[in-house]
Amino acid sequence: DDTSVNVYGDTAVSFTSQEETSSYAGKDTSGHYHFTDVWVKKNGNWRVVASHGTRYDKPGPNEKAK
Repeated sequence: DDTSVNVYGDTAVSFTSQEETSSYAGKDTSGHYHFTDVWVKKNGNWRVVASHGTRYDKPGPNEKAK
C-alpha cells in the first residue's frame, strides 16, 4: 500500500493505492484500488470534504505493466 499527502494551506489532497480482498452483495470485488480524498482544516480540525475510489485493473493486452 502507498499513501501520499500534499498540503496547500488549510487544504490537503491524499492519494492511497492499495490491494484489497473484498466482496459486495455476494460478489468478489477484490483487486487493486486507488483512493483520492480532499481534506479541509476548519477550526483546527481536518475533515474530508470529497472522496473518490476506483478499482485499477491490470493493464490490457497491448499495455505495459507499471
